[in-house]
Amino acid sequence: MRPSARVALVFLFVLFLMAASAAFANVTATKSVSGTFVQGTNVTYTIAITNPASLPQNDNPGPELQDFLPPALSFVSASADSGTAQYFTTLGAVRWNGSIADGATVTVTIVATINPTASGTISNQGTIAFDAD
Repeated sequence: MRPSARVALVFLFVLFLMAASAAFANVTATKSVSGTFVQGTNVTYTIAITNPASLPQNDNPGPELQDFLPPALSFVSASADSGTAQYFTTLGAVRWNGSIADGATVTVTIVATINPTASGTISNQGTIAFDAD
C-alpha cells in the first residue's frame, strides 16, 4: 500500500470514529413543577428525559435519573411511562432506570406533599446519567 493511501485510510477511519461518536445518545432533561404550593398539599414534578440521537440509549448499570427530595417534602408516588421509577427511603431519592429509544422521550412523574412545617423556598433538582460510548 502506498504511504498516501495509508494516510487516507487513517484519515477516513478518524472521520468514521468522529461521526460514530456524534451519533451516540446524548440525553437531556427538563423538569417542571405544579401545585398550589401550600403546606399540606401535593406538588407534582414532571421530568421529561429525551434522547435526541439517532441511536437508542440502552439501560446502563445504575439509575439514569436520580432525584433527591428535600426535607420539606414527603414522598407520595413515582411513575414513568417506560422503565422503572422507584423511591428509595434510605436515600430519600427517586430513581428511574430504563432505556430511551432514539428520538424518544420518557416522562417521570414524582408526587410529594409539602410538609406542614415547611417554610421559605423549596428547591429540588435531579441528575441524569447516560452512556456516551
